[in-house]
Amino acid sequence: MAYAGGVIKARSGRRVISPAGFLLALLCFGLPFLTVSCESPVGSVRASYSGWDLAFGGAPDITASLGMSDYLARRQQEASVPWQLLALLTVLAIIAGVVLTCARPRQQSLSSIIAGGSALLLLIINQTVVHSGAVDELRRDTFLPATIVQGMVENRVGFWLALLLLLGVVGYHVLELVCQRRAGPAPPVGSGRGEPDSPPPRSSG
Repeated sequence: MAYAGGVIKARSGRRVISPAGFLLALLCFGLPFLTVSCESPVGSVRASYSGWDLAFGGAPDITASLGMSDYLARRQQEASVPWQLLALLTVLAIIAGVVLTCARPRQQSLSSIIAGGSALLLLIINQTVVHSGAVDELRRDTFLPATIVQGMVENRVGFWLALLLLLGVVGYHVLELVCQRRAGPAPPVGSGRGEPDSPPPRSSG
């Protein structure tokens, strides 16, 4: 029974990885995903958009130097962004990953790969679209060269952490499926090493 106990503990540990990874990725949406900064002789302004700002729309967290306090109050409403469809779909894909991996533990690897892969793809596409849109808007507003404007828009820690977590979940379960196919079906309980099989029933004759 020692082998069976080890298998049960290993499977229980693996079942926690996917929901925990998806939940942590979802929490990362509360961190900054994108930051737009602007400097002038008067002062500097920095606007940070979280994942929730991108998914559901809202005003960014704006900080400014002392000389830009009046500009800050005016820019707070102007810098608000509408909800982004791709960001919202990313959130829904992550939530689907949590639900599927908890509701279907026997097919957790496949569910994690599908949900995690979808969320990962949507996350990258959304960040690319948002980043490009912010750069284009800054170029129209400031008339600065593209090389300078590119440095004013930065992908932040929330995006990178969510990306790494989703990559980890998908990569782990892809590796697990490959190892399972190479190892073949697991031996039945009671036939492990050092554990004798149950004796056959005695004939009544």
